[in-house]
Amino acid sequence: MGYDYGHDTRARKTTAKYNLSIDYEMRWQVKPDLFSDRYHSKIAGEKTKIRTYLSPQRAVLLQIVEDNFPYRPIFFSNLATPTFYGGLDSYFQSCGLVSVLLPFETADTEYRYDYEIIEHLFQNNNFDNYALIKEYDIPRISGIVFNYHQSLLVLADYYRRNNDSMRLETLTEFYKNQLAIGFNPAQETRYLEILDRMKK
Repeated sequence: MGYDYGHDTRARKTTAKYNLSIDYEMRWQVKPDLFSDRYHSKIAGEKTKIRTYLSPQRAVLLQIVEDNFPYRPIFFSNLATPTFYGGLDSYFQSCGLVSVLLPFETADTEYRYDYEIIEHLFQNNNFDNYALIKEYDIPRISGIVFNYHQSLLVLADYYRRNNDSMRLETLTEFYKNQLAIGFNPAQETRYLEILDRMKK
């Protein structure tokens, strides 16, 4: 799946934001998820390969990306099973609870996380009613709130690597006051221990 970045306004903004050339051409690779015991017809000298296919689900994913990427950002929930990403998670930039699809692979780059957006996530007013989960717990569903905790650790590690001890301390206090509510004491204690180690 290819996309030429030189032909629309959003693409030009994207190339400028990520320092890409105006003629940058992105080529995502969606991994086949169905396989057959049948083999491709062998051309002289060609290695025999098992046939591969896209499931309807993965074909729909491919169509959604092709139809929408030139016009709007495409976000994926960080709570989904990775198989639903079709291999596109190599191009994700995590924004906390969701990830946005970027035009290049982000692993081991400065674009793996959008720390500014993650910082906005951890505003006090976003958690005014967080403690209600203890009163209205829905087993097998409520546990997804720990994605907040994991995102907070990502931000904390960013502060640690940048020697920003003041923000790391503030974030730790935020965790104690807003997220460590006794919903899952064992998990919360583990996260607090990790935060304390980061401060040393």
